[in-house]
Amino acid sequence: MLTFNVMRNLIFLTTLLVLGLIGHAQQQTYKRIKFLNTTENISLLKAAAVASEEIFASDDSLQLETNVTTANQLRLSGLNFRILIDDLADYYENRNANSTFNRPRNPAATSGLTPVPNGFQLGGMGGYCTYNQMLMHLDTMRARFPQLITAREPISSITTHNGNLIYYAKISDNPEINEDEPMVLFTGLTHAREPIGLQQMLFFMYHLLESYNSDPYIKALIDTTQIVFIPCMNPDGYLYNQQTNPGGGGMWRKNRLDLGNGNYGVDLNRNFGYMWGYDDEGSSPDPYSETYRGASAFSEPETQALQEFVNQRDFKICINYHSHGNLLIYPFGYKTLETNDSVTFHDFAYRISAFNGYSTGTPGELLYNTNGDINDWMYGESSEHPAIISLLPEVGNSYSDGFWPPTERIIPLCQENVPGNLRVLELAGWYAEAKDDCPMYLSRQEGYLNYLFVRQGLENNGTYTVGFSEAGGSVMEFGTPKTYINPVQYDTIRDSIWYRIVPNPEFPNQPVKLVLTVDDGYISRTDTIQKIIGAPLTAILNDDCSNMNNWTSPNWNTTTFYAHSPATSITDSPVGNYPSNTNRSIDLTNELIVDPNTNPFAMLSFWTRSYIQRGRDYVVVAASVDNGTTWQPLKGKHTHPGGMYQSIDTPVYDDFQDEWVQEEISLADFAQASRLLLRFTLRSDALINRDGFWFDDLKVFTRDNWAGTSEPDNQNKGGIIALWPNPATSIVNITTQVPEQVTGMLLVQNTLGQTILQKKMAKNGKTSLNLHTLPSGIYLVKLTDDSGLTISTKKLVIE
Repeated sequence: MLTFNVMRNLIFLTTLLVLGLIGHAQQQTYKRIKFLNTTENISLLKAAAVASEEIFASDDSLQLETNVTTANQLRLSGLNFRILIDDLADYYENRNANSTFNRPRNPAATSGLTPVPNGFQLGGMGGYCTYNQMLMHLDTMRARFPQLITAREPISSITTHNGNLIYYAKISDNPEINEDEPMVLFTGLTHAREPIGLQQMLFFMYHLLESYNSDPYIKALIDTTQIVFIPCMNPDGYLYNQQTNPGGGGMWRKNRLDLGNGNYGVDLNRNFGYMWGYDDEGSSPDPYSETYRGASAFSEPETQALQEFVNQRDFKICINYHSHGNLLIYPFGYKTLETNDSVTFHDFAYRISAFNGYSTGTPGELLYNTNGDINDWMYGESSEHPAIISLLPEVGNSYSDGFWPPTERIIPLCQENVPGNLRVLELAGWYAEAKDDCPMYLSRQEGYLNYLFVRQGLENNGTYTVGFSEAGGSVMEFGTPKTYINPVQYDTIRDSIWYRIVPNPEFPNQPVKLVLTVDDGYISRTDTIQKIIGAPLTAILNDDCSNMNNWTSPNWNTTTFYAHSPATSITDSPVGNYPSNTNRSIDLTNELIVDPNTNPFAMLSFWTRSYIQRGRDYVVVAASVDNGTTWQPLKGKHTHPGGMYQSIDTPVYDDFQDEWVQEEISLADFAQASRLLLRFTLRSDALINRDGFWFDDLKVFTRDNWAGTSEPDNQNKGGIIALWPNPATSIVNITTQVPEQVTGMLLVQNTLGQTILQKKMAKNGKTSLNLHTLPSGIYLVKLTDDSGLTISTKKLVIE
């Protein structure tokens, strides 16, 4: 027999459910609820076909934004939750109505972010454009840049249930012509309550158009790509939100199909044909559900129109903007299954999200699966069109942004997606990279510079040129650049280019900067790298990381869990994962004493591995010359510029590096320092925590100037300025400076003080010595005057 309390609760919940169903005849109330992150609770969500993209994690809990009907169904099924926000539409609208944010006067004031385009304006719906304002922007772009963008046109003659057309525009150097160029598609507002996709698209379009004549990189992208934009895939739903909530914040998601009894709508992103209705967890057969998939695949005019539009074109990549969650999602969604192009999806997602730090993966990897979505159809339905690399960004932080981010967040969210959008255009074409694969020190006068070349872009039949040059110097000569014709995507080519070091008496005061260039015929991509000519002779710090004797930190310590050389390394979190919102450093305890005469040739070397939340958490290695008052971040072979949620453009380490790799960092920027401190710092946000960062076998090398020193020069009579190269193999070039009245003599002596070679110094101060007959070893080169008095001595290494 049921107790009175149980019966009362059942009656109460049943009444709530009935009232919720009745509520479909009017605007529903949407709530934000919070509950424990357990397997049982996730099963309840899947059984209710709750949209996985609307669920986000917070600590050991999950949060969901959903309507009152779904919330009541979940409670009846056994989900215990707490209501955080009782009326989301009211919350969003009031938040933006009270905003005092204005468009910044100086659009380029924030370093590292895309300047706000002149044509971009916040809209009249809490900062978001109304439907008509969106159309006006497309018309304005056409009027201002008729040579770069088409007039807006319908994607199809098919109209929505309310009689609206869906519009697109194309940006290219010849927009009216269908050229033989890669074609990319951007879509937005498939779900009517996600207007940040529209705003960022308008922002990006203005950025492309306004930068064409001033930015060669943007010009090259537009000249070689056809870029298609559909800013609003769901005009009926968006206009409905505009009607019910003119200040923004409307929570309608689906289209406006009249299902009868006051119920409306199909979830357009569950209505696509590939694996439509695969199960009832990834989409719902219930017309009252937020994820109702429709009566059949492509039952809706919006998806039919897009199907017709896509099947008539050859799109390479499609980016479908949604919100929220800071995610970048790719196929397959209907089940946990790798695609035939999983390498491409993993790599593209990694590169597209490098700046904004979005978490990447399939729906099943990020939470649980969905079916009938646009990604799976774009890629999987190869019977209708060639497979399209389709990805779905979920823009915005789930905690503070939500479906209608605050007005002051619109521009930052637009800015954080511009670098990824630009990378999409590159990847649709001939994108390729070359990576330096040489040690920091070049110990021979003549040799080969090794590099790795990989083509990542989708376009075949490309011709690539890879070459080295010197940045602002004349110390080195290089062989002919290498050419690669139609390399296979993701095949790593290991190659090298010849170099020769040219004698230069001024060179010993500076290291050399090389530029590694990849040219695909349209865009040249460069990487500037530093090299030190010669071999490291002295390790002023040699730490095997077996203890903390050289280091000071309250939280970094040694660990035996991983080690490059037995049996320990140093890590930021010796036990478990690093915590949220942490800022933990490890400092070299004692300053390194460095001779300023040799410091231009100093190098930091260590082995490292890491497991860090990419794009969010990060490690910086820095140096200080003022005893820790200020710190300068160091760029290494394995760093990359920090993104939106890190320290922008600062060299950082993040990501998953499962194998030990050797890092080499030039310390040339501290050429005049006599004392040096080092620091490793890990910073994390409030989201995902990982295992951290390890380093091992750390060394700091210097060498004894370019030629080395043995005794002071005689300041009255000049001396040896340079030995070149050093170490040497067959010939050494010597530059001296002595008064005109002095006839200098050069002596080469072994370590026993015996003179092995001697030669009169040329009057122009430049002489070469043939070393073929001398065995490898260390020698002294002496410059003497007419009386035999030693003017100066330099150390020479023969290999």
